[in-house]
Amino acid sequence: MDKHKQKTSFCKWIAPVSFENLPLRLQEQIGQTNTYVKKLYFDRFLKLMLHAISSQKASLRDIEASLLNPDLQAELGFDSLSSSQISRKIRRINPIILEEMFYFLVSLANQGKRNGKLPKAFIVDSTTVSLNKTRYPWAEFRTTKSGIKLHLRLAYIGKGDAYPDRAIITNASVHDVNRLEIVVDEKLATYIFDRGYMDFELFDKFSYDGFFFVSRIKKNSLVHVMSEYEVPPGGSILQDQMVVLGGKNGYLTDPYRLVEVMDTQENKLRIITNRFDLSAEAISQMYRSRWEIELFFKQLKQQTTIKKFFSRDEDGLKNQVYLALIAQLLTYLVKLETQSVLSSLTIQRYLFASLWEASELWETRIRGKPTESK
Repeated sequence: MDKHKQKTSFCKWIAPVSFENLPLRLQEQIGQTNTYVKKLYFDRFLKLMLHAISSQKASLRDIEASLLNPDLQAELGFDSLSSSQISRKIRRINPIILEEMFYFLVSLANQGKRNGKLPKAFIVDSTTVSLNKTRYPWAEFRTTKSGIKLHLRLAYIGKGDAYPDRAIITNASVHDVNRLEIVVDEKLATYIFDRGYMDFELFDKFSYDGFFFVSRIKKNSLVHVMSEYEVPPGGSILQDQMVVLGGKNGYLTDPYRLVEVMDTQENKLRIITNRFDLSAEAISQMYRSRWEIELFFKQLKQQTTIKKFFSRDEDGLKNQVYLALIAQLLTYLVKLETQSVLSSLTIQRYLFASLWEASELWETRIRGKPTESK
């Protein structure tokens, strides 16, 4: 059978963003972008760019050269395209379209719910990508360089099981705490973030509004101990206290819980939270799950090439970031559907190894249990 008459792994991967599967409003927006277009229609552009991301293309010329592949030619319906044509398309697409596509995929991930499992927490953090000041003058950052910042919220299900469900792209000069309230919007959920988001008044506001949080505090934070809780001997928990923060003519918070723990590197961590219903060990483990977002950022930059941008234009750059996030969600949706125990990164690698093979081959590989190392 001709492999292009059956569903390839690539087709399986991108199926959720196929035109017919998208919401009507998004279809209408996409239709408007195809006006007066002769070759690079939006669906072809999307396939080309997702292929470039999945195969880690480093430049527009690499993408141009990839069209020498007959399988990709057959998928797209044309056999050549210049790097300048790709560049123009990237910057002419309205980022709102790809942003809405990202949130559409988030809704699918939320519906999947991993056999009914709800997120244990939401991890919030940002990552900064430094840029050349001359090439990206619009991306305000520092005197000597430009940059953008991706503010991200990760829905955390369990170790190795998380997906992005909120994303905001700003200039790197925007402080993290200025975007925190935007991503904290689900009551009774627990939000985990680092000390870069410390704001005593905001902590109180979260508590008043019914949001739980777990965060580190800075070394110079003023702490007033109100009472001590018993700490089991021999563990990593050093102290468990009820405290208020601030003072000395500054803002004084409501009572919170301060858990001091020793990490694996023998460093002391001071964790503040408004969760009084959990054990100190559970609070410690919850904060340590923050490492999941660090791994996600590392994978996003290394495996989806957002360190190497294909456009100097602001819209083009935002489009590439959203495409990278869309690629991550597409892989996560396959993980959900197949109930695979493999990491998203491993699933992505298996995809690239069997890109133009029948999708059943890829699905069979990722449904299996991971091989134990000897």
